[in-house]
Amino acid sequence: MQLPSSHNRVQRAATATRGFTLVELLVVIPIALLTIAALISLMVALIGDVLIARTRSVAVYELQNTLDRIETDTRVTSTFLQTYSMVTSPQGRDGGTAAFSAASPNYDLILSQNATTGSPTDGTRNIVYYADQPNPCSGNYQLNRPLTVRIIYFTTNNPDGTKSLWRRVIVPSWTTTAGQPNSVCAAPWQRDNCPEGSTISASGPCQARDEKMLSSVSSFVPTYYDTNGNVTTDAKAAMSVAIGISQNKKIAGETIATTSSARSTRSNTTTDQAPSIAPTISILNPTLNSDNHPLLASFTWNDVPNASYYSIRYRRNAGAWIYPPNQTDTVFRMNTARPSDVINIEVTAKNDLGASPVGTLTYTKPIWTYANLNSGWNCYSSSWPCPSYTVTTAGVVLLQGLAKDGVSNSAIFTLPSSLAPNKQIIFPGINAGPSAARLDVATNGNVIWNVVSSGTSAFVSLDSVRFLAESVANPTWITTIYGPSWVAYGQGHGSPQYTKDSLGRTHVYGLVKSGDPNTANTIVGVGTSNYQAPSADIWPNLSYGLNANYQTNNSGNITARYQGSTTWMSIASMYHPVGTSITYNAPTLQNAWVNYGGSYQVAGYAKSADNIVSLRGLIKSGTVTSGTTLFTMPAGYCPDKRVLTTVEGIKPAGNYADQTFARLDIWWDAANNRCEVDLVSTNPAVGNGWLSLANVHFLQER
Repeated sequence: MQLPSSHNRVQRAATATRGFTLVELLVVIPIALLTIAALISLMVALIGDVLIARTRSVAVYELQNTLDRIETDTRVTSTFLQTYSMVTSPQGRDGGTAAFSAASPNYDLILSQNATTGSPTDGTRNIVYYADQPNPCSGNYQLNRPLTVRIIYFTTNNPDGTKSLWRRVIVPSWTTTAGQPNSVCAAPWQRDNCPEGSTISASGPCQARDEKMLSSVSSFVPTYYDTNGNVTTDAKAAMSVAIGISQNKKIAGETIATTSSARSTRSNTTTDQAPSIAPTISILNPTLNSDNHPLLASFTWNDVPNASYYSIRYRRNAGAWIYPPNQTDTVFRMNTARPSDVINIEVTAKNDLGASPVGTLTYTKPIWTYANLNSGWNCYSSSWPCPSYTVTTAGVVLLQGLAKDGVSNSAIFTLPSSLAPNKQIIFPGINAGPSAARLDVATNGNVIWNVVSSGTSAFVSLDSVRFLAESVANPTWITTIYGPSWVAYGQGHGSPQYTKDSLGRTHVYGLVKSGDPNTANTIVGVGTSNYQAPSADIWPNLSYGLNANYQTNNSGNITARYQGSTTWMSIASMYHPVGTSITYNAPTLQNAWVNYGGSYQVAGYAKSADNIVSLRGLIKSGTVTSGTTLFTMPAGYCPDKRVLTTVEGIKPAGNYADQTFARLDIWWDAANNRCEVDLVSTNPAVGNGWLSLANVHFLQER
């Protein structure tokens, strides 16, 4: 037998270890890739099926868990509500104050439950009752009205077009402090919920965040059934509710739709009823300035049984109705009221079950507000007006009335801060004894009487006080120009200033010192021409311990008239300047009185659009017997009650040193249908050398 050669064996070995050819590889690799891709696709499909199955299972669980939670809440519900609007921000449906509604398109589920001392499902919990409604907490308080909370299921929109379902708890305001309208006998377990992002505080209005029940909700619809099992659209009439919920979740490229529903019945009943009695509205504190003054009208009404809150609307002088926010308080303060306004106000008591008939009141705001008298001060007598005050449409505050029996340097009363001046102003006045009186109005609203000479408080007249209320008139003040040696007194009196009110009248106020009042010299100047007086008038004023006077004229100068102290001199003027369109009426002077003439104003009276009547002019030569009529004015220019005001005159001797205060009374003479302007005796007595009518301003009411 012949054996193979060694050369042949080597050739066969080399051939056996050579590997795949390129052609073989080009055939094998695609087959391998297709096989791997098929395996990966199979694995992805298997994972997707698992994710879909898991998502479907989770969705079913979430739906069932939510329905179980709703069923638990429903069982302890006392009533279903159609709407709930008594919310404060951020607990409203929109995160603000928007109401919740069971109707389309919201379909909110609003549950009313009794507040409890523990979890409603805890067998040891007790219901929380209001105190003293009607029984005290130490008595049979279980007969009182229970505190009720709201459990609300509602949806909000998501960016992908689905909705999220939330659960919110709203607890009415409560306190365990006795004697309050919302006092309760025990603290409730429930806590207020607020939207995500709200600041949470154990003592604040948001004590927990809303509970998110479901995401990707496509439908949330409660259906209500009455006691007969019939569908009803009135949630309040329902005994049970069926909840249908649908979800659409996207996973692994597919939309997983799940739907479930459940029906549950409430087991509790409510003692609440819709309010059935209309509120009876009255004025709160109508004659005292704590709740009523010229810029404020306060209304109150009875606490209506079953009322959770009150809706209000009001209007002034038959204008448009104004709707303030709902409130739980039985007092409403209207800070847009003005004297003589006719105010219509309507109040409706409401709760979530319904509304009461409407309570109505028509109220005419009085012109004058009686003051709260201090420091032993009293009204002088029933024949004279009690101290009172008002403010006009131009922001001018006027005082009226006679007070008695107080002590010097004491506040007769305090004006509301909204009616205070921007600086302390000193006004001349009339009181018993020597007639000169000093009346200060401070920036805190205090109206203060000070003795001048040896006057007494047997009576003090407030009728000479009128000034701009800073926060009402909002004037633009101009600082005056000082005359020789005169400077601002400073402190609470500030610098002398002048301005115009909205009806064009010039007001000049200030306290100065250090000049010489015993020569005819300029104290201050009103530099702008259309602020200046049209011609000369003489004004009463006060100086340190003395009555004094100054003169205004058409050059704008306010000039001392040989009387007063260098320690301080007061200025307080209101007049119609050059360029105003108002027309002064010339009265027929009586009892030998005539106009003084020269550069001085002739006697006249005029009425501005805010019904302030102003007198001006210098007269002389008439009878000075007490009660002498200087002139009369027709109806439409008279106060309602007698005004006792301060002007400047001169004693019979007629020297500069004899200048003194005089008293004018303005009153309605019903027998003759006219308004009298009378000169009344003062101490010291005034002569007929001249008598100024400047400084007389009063409110026309007849």
